[in-house]
Amino acid sequence: MKLKLLTLMIVVFSLNLFASNSIITTDKGKTVNLQQIAADKSDVYFFGEYHDNAFLHKQEIDFLKTLYKKNKNIAVSMEMFERDVQDKLNQYLSGKMSEKDFLKETRAWPNYKTDYKPIIEFAKKHHLPVIAANIPRRYASMMRKKGKTAIESLPKNERKFIAKDYVFKNDQYRKEFFKVMDSNMGNKMPKQLKDKIFQKYYEAQCLKDETMAESIAKFMEKHPKTVIVHFNGDFHSRYHLGTAQKLQDRVIDKKITVISPVVTNVKTEAKFVPQLSGIGDYLIIFYEPAPKHENKPQGKMFKTKAK
Repeated sequence: MKLKLLTLMIVVFSLNLFASNSIITTDKGKTVNLQQIAADKSDVYFFGEYHDNAFLHKQEIDFLKTLYKKNKNIAVSMEMFERDVQDKLNQYLSGKMSEKDFLKETRAWPNYKTDYKPIIEFAKKHHLPVIAANIPRRYASMMRKKGKTAIESLPKNERKFIAKDYVFKNDQYRKEFFKVMDSNMGNKMPKQLKDKIFQKYYEAQCLKDETMAESIAKFMEKHPKTVIVHFNGDFHSRYHLGTAQKLQDRVIDKKITVISPVVTNVKTEAKFVPQLSGIGDYLIIFYEPAPKHENKPQGKMFKTKAK
């Protein structure tokens, strides 16, 4: 699938860096705001995050609130909850389960209370559906260790938690995934062994993407007028690849908007540079100081964190 070539816009936030938050367009340089992003008339917004970044989590809940002010008919979708806990999630949202039981029964992430609770509580307060979109991690692990045959041999009561259709494309997403894997663990391995191992991880990654995409697509089929905001790790939607690409393949006539973060370790005014083109329809650019052991960047304004 070809990447959507929409007008790229840069969302500039700061941590004591700029006088005020601002959003600039790359074509005309006009400033816009979160309200205008929320009025983008998209069917699905993908909000990419770094899972451990508190600043981005704050932007997520702010965006959800802003979107809700524009349109009460919205739903939340999350990588952080897996398909087999959807019933438990629904019980909590409807007030039929205590928070203690909810956290236990849904295998909530360790940073749930600080980072994802605001989203869930907002959805609960305003009676918004929340899609537990992701594949149960045990099946992703099964794909990585045992392959497609093991997945296809699962009984129906388990197979339903995994996307019915999935493909492992040899495309830009695979190339980007291999780059990240190589930077994390590939430097000391022979190429042939490395590629074999990386391919297994890639297939497990694709199965996550396909399952999240299918989860969203099924909800859209039942609720065609509902706008969805999906929260996931940035790599799952960066460049309109991953889950975003898998969803677009399923709903080719729907508009998908991708919001991606970009971190800079240079204290200077953010300006568009060609390297940022295509990363997302909107980019959240924010300052984060480089670790002390890193050398200061020479002539590069932006660095991209692991997605």
